[in-house]
Amino acid sequence: MNKFLKLTYAIIIGTMFLSGGIIGCSPKISEEESTKLQEAKEAAVSAEKKLSDLRMERKSLEAQNGGSENSDMGNVEEQATEAQEQLPEEEQEEFEEDLNE
Repeated sequence: MNKFLKLTYAIIIGTMFLSGGIIGCSPKISEEESTKLQEAKEAAVSAEKKLSDLRMERKSLEAQNGGSENSDMGNVEEQATEAQEQLPEEEQEEFEEDLNE
């Protein structure tokens, strides 16, 4: 019985070490992948800032004109579309939803 428990404990501990070595460590991303992620992040932040600026400009124009649309609104929407094109594809849908609000 004592040998059985020792063998069982040895198997359990061995399995834990083996699975921890296989599952526990994930490969690090390459420097190229890191650079691409950083560039995508910077593009997203830039586009979000531009969107925020354009929304503020739109609100300002609406306040000046009593909420009526004019030729400047078309320009703001054009700039917003340009900002959207700078976003990665995954974020373009979210941008479109925000733009339509």
